[in-house]
Amino acid sequence: MAAEIEFKEVRDFLEEKLQMVHSKFEKARDEDRDSFNQKVVDAVSSMKSDFQKEIDNSIIDLQEKFKKDVPKEKMTFSQALQKSIRDQKDEVMTGLKNATTRGGNSVIEMKAFDYNDFTGYADFATEFNNNPILLPYEQFHYRRVLRPGTMSGEFVKFPKETNQNAGAGPAVWTVGSGAKPEIEPKLSTYTAEAEWIAGIIKEIPVSMMEDFAFMSSYLAQKAQNELVKAEDLALQNGSGGISGLLDEATLYTGGKTIFVEKLIDAALVQIKNAHYSANGIIVSNQDYANMILQKATGGSEEYNTPFVLTMGTDGTLRLLNLPIFSTSYLNTGQALIGDWTQAQLLIRSNPRLRIFEQNGTDAEKNQLMMRIEERVALAVYSQSAFVKFAAHS
Repeated sequence: MAAEIEFKEVRDFLEEKLQMVHSKFEKARDEDRDSFNQKVVDAVSSMKSDFQKEIDNSIIDLQEKFKKDVPKEKMTFSQALQKSIRDQKDEVMTGLKNATTRGGNSVIEMKAFDYNDFTGYADFATEFNNNPILLPYEQFHYRRVLRPGTMSGEFVKFPKETNQNAGAGPAVWTVGSGAKPEIEPKLSTYTAEAEWIAGIIKEIPVSMMEDFAFMSSYLAQKAQNELVKAEDLALQNGSGGISGLLDEATLYTGGKTIFVEKLIDAALVQIKNAHYSANGIIVSNQDYANMILQKATGGSEEYNTPFVLTMGTDGTLRLLNLPIFSTSYLNTGQALIGDWTQAQLLIRSNPRLRIFEQNGTDAEKNQLMMRIEERVALAVYSQSAFVKFAAHS
């Protein structure tokens, strides 16, 4: 392009000079117009031809010199694209024509573009996905094994039998032998207290909620996951007015030492002796794996999973047909086995999610606050229905 511009300027200059020369010979030309004009034209053509060669050679020399002496100027993406189109004009036009008539594609190769020097290249060459990579949460939840229930007040009270029979109880009675044996039931009041489980996400930019399609659902899901996690830990370990399942359960009192045998002993002896029927087991992830990977002793080292352990078609491991659930909430050696009909999750207020813009200075800063909360209580009707194992020391 530079060569074309400089040659045009030289050409205009010569034509201007030729016009001046031409005017000085006006008289002679009038006397012998045809002959004189032809001579001038021939002379000018010869001069222009020779002069143009010198100019072209000079320009080529200068361009070669500039290529060596002048640092390479980085092109923007737009400049590189325009240059590529100019350099490949014939190919591009042919490609576009073929693409139109044959339904094909036309490709422009950007030979002049240095991607490494392109500011913002990473964003330009990156595909953005609105699906964020999220942190995972525990898959097991105590809602899976606890019976659901409802309550309408802050407390719910149950008459609870504390002793099966404080007196002698029924017995064989002989006529005339005196008073009949007395049944003396003992009742006390059992109270379950509803507690708030709540959390907030503060200073959420309004623009974030509007500009990112996934943000509203992401924050709602995040709040829900965190709420369920807090609920699980409160139900298991206790918090505030909630007495956790591990607090309510009785310790294993049998004499077995192998983990699987302890579970069987607790279910078939300790819980059955209390007149309940175990229907579910919760263990740590490590103990769950250990039961499956149990090996024989004595050097053979083959896997020797007890036949009382089976894997159902739904992927649930079962011990004597009792479903076993594993969780990261329990440490290795901990376990909770029981009759889950004897515990209930009482809902005072279902989980609810609300968004506010009136918190502090949120309104003037175009920020939002998200709140999620629920109100629940745990009722364990019989401690004897649950047995727990302590974690390994």
